[in-house]
Amino acid sequence: MLMSKTEERLARLHARAREIEKTRNRRFMYLYGALSAVIFCALVGLVTGAGGVLSFDGITYSGASMLSDSVGGYVLTAVVAFAVGVVVTMVVRRRVERRHNRRKAE
Repeated sequence: MLMSKTEERLARLHARAREIEKTRNRRFMYLYGALSAVIFCALVGLVTGAGGVLSFDGITYSGASMLSDSVGGYVLTAVVAFAVGVVVTMVVRRRVERRHNRRKAE
């Protein structure tokens, strides 16, 4: 009889621990998503020149900070690739977590 109560308590304890971990992971995912959006907006602002035009010693830098105008396309490609990489990583991570949670539930 005592064994049954102990097993029930342990089962409830493990269920609660899983719930807390799931909530914590969800909060981190929202935080990572918001942080990625802020970084993306900042990079887009820098590339489009919304951050202003930099000028040092008569040399004007625009589009890409501290680079000449001729390599701005490469920097734009790198920024877009970074943003796509962040989005793909978030999607894959969510998909893996959902599969893992489904398998745990079964």
